Amino acid sequence: MKNNKTITITRAEYEQLNKAANAAVEHACELFQAARLVDELKARIAELEAANKRIAESRDRWKTWWGMQRDTHKKHIAELETERDALKDKIDDLEFEVITLTTDVRSVEADAAFHQERWEEVEDQLVRAEEERNEWFSKYQNLKTRTDNYDFLVYKTREQTEEIYRLVREINKLGG
Repeated sequence: MKNNKTITITRAEYEQLNKAANAAVEHACELFQAARLVDELKARIAELEAANKRIAESRDRWKTWWGMQRDTHKKHIAELETERDALKDKIDDLEFEVITLTTDVRSVEADAAFHQERWEEVEDQLVRAEEERNEWFSKYQNLKTRTDNYDFLVYKTREQTEEIYRLVREINKLGG
């Protein structure tokens, strides 16, 4: 059974009901748009959180890598400094030996006829000692150059580390 009853209302009541209905429809549309915006914002937040997580993971990998590099360089510096000190000591010993051999050579020269055979031995020892000193000195110079290069690399590494931190801060500002 159908209930078809007709209700009679005044024009003012009709306009008031019509305004209320239109306001309800507009409000429903606004709520629907707000719900869509909330969904879009949630999706964007999820994207930003994922990007932030990737950035944090990348930063952690860089920190680990730089830490390992720094530790490796520190160990290498310690080894180079030990080698340099040993080379300095060897150079001092060789210089002392050269001075000693030079003194021996001069005393042999005074009595060349008597010490001719000894003279040749000392001369050979002097040549070997000078060659060894030159070899050790070359190694020392090479070590000094490598140490200087390392100081430059440490300086550049610090600059790059600061630049990375600056970029991470910028990324965090943009992502946050």
